[in-house]
Amino acid sequence: MAGNLNLHSGLLRLGSGNSNDGGEVNSSLDVHGTLTIANGAQIDNRADYHHVKLQLNAGVLDSSGLFDISSVESGTVNYGEMTVRNGTYRQSGNVQTYVSDNIALLGGTLNNQDALNIGGKSGNFSAGNSLTLAGGILTNRNLLTQVGGSVNVTAGSYDFGTLNKSNGVLNNAATLVITNFNQSNGTAANSGNLAIGNANLYGSLTNTGTLSLTGTVTSRGNLKSSGTLNNRGSWTETAHYAISGSLNNSGAVNFQNGFEFASNGRLNSSGTLQTNNAANIFDSLGRQGQTALSTVSLQAALPEEVKTSLTDLFRHYVPGTVAQSLIDHATFTGGKVIVAGVNLTTTQRDDLVQAFKAKFFLS
Repeated sequence: MAGNLNLHSGLLRLGSGNSNDGGEVNSSLDVHGTLTIANGAQIDNRADYHHVKLQLNAGVLDSSGLFDISSVESGTVNYGEMTVRNGTYRQSGNVQTYVSDNIALLGGTLNNQDALNIGGKSGNFSAGNSLTLAGGILTNRNLLTQVGGSVNVTAGSYDFGTLNKSNGVLNNAATLVITNFNQSNGTAANSGNLAIGNANLYGSLTNTGTLSLTGTVTSRGNLKSSGTLNNRGSWTETAHYAISGSLNNSGAVNFQNGFEFASNGRLNSSGTLQTNNAANIFDSLGRQGQTALSTVSLQAALPEEVKTSLTDLFRHYVPGTVAQSLIDHATFTGGKVIVAGVNLTTTQRDDLVQAFKAKFFLS
């Protein structure tokens, strides 16, 4: 068919020849333009007819009705674009469905029997360019594979068991939960609410909304957040990290190459904060060694008593700009701070713990 096919109401049955006698039915439908299934209309195949093979091709599928060919034995379905606005589109696990450009789920239900592949032709259900999730229901969310193109969550709420991302762009402006996020390349951006369980990040992840880390996450200088970042799991950052926006830590975060504060950065921690860069907490240790520390003690006798106030004591330990930034930008309501690679005497350690708690920990 060279033009469009508009099904406003009623039923269009594909492959309806009775093949129960052992024969085979080959059915084909080609629509070079737009195949429209209106609300109340239906395209299907009789479930009690067997050995049906289907070839369906359309430039654009625009569906608000019911599409169900789940009983087809085999075949291929090809669209240039696919839009589900309402109703139900049920994909058959026996039929390879390929959309060369974009799958858009705007409403209704996309009942995908197979996991989606985005960015190329692969598996039984794939889109060559993009997937847009904008409020409809996607039934099979166990796995999403992205090898290129874009995945855009613009409205509604979605959760995926595993997202394997080897390239392309992921954009979330709504609510998205990913239990296991394997990102070997490509970019991801969140301006809505994004929750990630376990993640191994090699590609970039930029957050301007709310990002929650709940499992074991490893990043390599490719996680940037100027919004709200909530860490409730175990997050390891292998590169130097700049805290921008709000970082709320109730889990464990390990900045393996130190951290700093942007002008708008704020740290609220009730969990564990670890850094392997002592200069983050105690700048004087990096510049002056331990000489100055040996003359500082809360139990010191005169003439050193002028240094026994907590403020003076703390400044002896942390005279640098990063440490002063801690005073301006950090609040600790519990948990602990671990600094690796620093050797202190027992007296220095006890004094430092007392000074640190007085400055940062809220009773």
